[in-house]
Amino acid sequence: MTNDSGDRHVLAAAVVAKADIIVTSNLKHFREKDLVSWGVKAQSPSGFFN
Repeated sequence: MTNDSGDRHVLAAAVVAKADIIVTSNLKHFREKDLVSWGVKAQSPSGFFN
């Protein structure tokens, strides 16, 4: 996993749970290039709920 080391547990949990989306206010730590190989996308809360 190449996302921010302080947030790797979040991506790991998403992968294990087979989640499609991580909803976070911290998008800079969940860049598309770091998530694409895991089949996960990141969205802001406002983007998710709209």
